[in-house]
Amino acid sequence: MKRKWYVLGITGLAVIIAGAGYLLYQGLKEPDNPYKELDTVKLEDFFEKRGDYYVYAQRAGCPYCDNVKDEIIQFSKNNQLYVFDTRAEGNEDIKDYDWSEHHKEYDEEIGIVNNGKMEFYNGLTEEMLKDKYSPLDYTIKVADRDFVELNDDKEEGRIYAIRESPIIDYSDASNSNLIIAAVPTLFHVKDGQIKAYYFGDVQILDFLGVDKAPLDEYIN
Repeated sequence: MKRKWYVLGITGLAVIIAGAGYLLYQGLKEPDNPYKELDTVKLEDFFEKRGDYYVYAQRAGCPYCDNVKDEIIQFSKNNQLYVFDTRAEGNEDIKDYDWSEHHKEYDEEIGIVNNGKMEFYNGLTEEMLKDKYSPLDYTIKVADRDFVELNDDKEEGRIYAIRESPIIDYSDASNSNLIIAAVPTLFHVKDGQIKAYYFGDVQILDFLGVDKAPLDEYIN
């Protein structure tokens, strides 16, 4: 009987170790690449392709990228598109965007919460928000404690129009001078110059003409 329990114990331990090993392997292995069938481009060749094409900047683990993944793959079937992985080797020299200065310059305080009710300044109403602050560029944020801790120029209980899309002049962009504010970003490149860019899932979905909600709510 002791031998039986000994064998069972060894078997159980082996199963536990095997299970733990499998979970560790799953956690360490590279995630599947949904864009593996698409053409890719590195920073050194970003502006070197011929003609009219698109470059889709993304990275693994980006939920906003995942939200447009299927639509980007579908778009690539009828358009010349290259996938640019911002974390891939060879792409380390892309330049950062100064989001801190951006928000200080472009965000606007537009109201206050009074007794649980949103009150807007200068005759602004909730119905007028989207006309003045397009959902393609802004979200409307009621500042709570967590938000204020991350944005020291904001006050709790105030209402802000947050400029979510970057403002970048790409007229002198090059392999050695390329700003990617965040992902996802879809670039339209023609004759070695960026003609347009679409930032975030909200702008990309709008450009592609897809009736699909972005991840972030307009008023939050």
